[in-house]
Amino acid sequence: MEASSETTTNALPQLHEAVINGDFKTVKEMIDSGKYNLEEEDFGGLHPLHFAARMGNIQIGEYLLDKGANINAENNFGSTPLHEAVRRGEVEFVKFLISRKVDLSIGDIDDNTPLHLAVMCEDGELIPMLLEAGAPLDAKNKDDDTPIQVTEDKEIIDYINAFSQLKK
Repeated sequence: MEASSETTTNALPQLHEAVINGDFKTVKEMIDSGKYNLEEEDFGGLHPLHFAARMGNIQIGEYLLDKGANINAENNFGSTPLHEAVRRGEVEFVKFLISRKVDLSIGDIDDNTPLHLAVMCEDGELIPMLLEAGAPLDAKNKDDDTPIQVTEDKEIIDYINAFSQLKK
């Protein structure tokens, strides 16, 4: 499928605009027309699925994946749709991606996994969810830190330590 070069005035591809606007009908029509590429990137390497994740739009995300979008697509900074959803605190979208067997071990440009990001954001909902889904506790980022080492929050540290003890 050839990528469409049609863009709007702000230089985002039209499919990206439709995803950002949450316009499922237009997204569906565009993809079904065969004229738009699911893997088309914007200037930062973001795919339509990255934007669905940012917006927390599961309906569009599900449609994109069902049509063949890469669940682990990386942008120019190594961020996947899961990284985007975690950064935005899109809990339901994270659950959705986990249910679709997203790779929890991919690191971004700084080698931060989604669990690193959830810990950095001190997200009390996403940390347990990612741990339960099997996010690696031993993954190291560019600073040689594991997820537990990117916070000073005692509650989070205690929680992760307790979780890792249960898994032994």
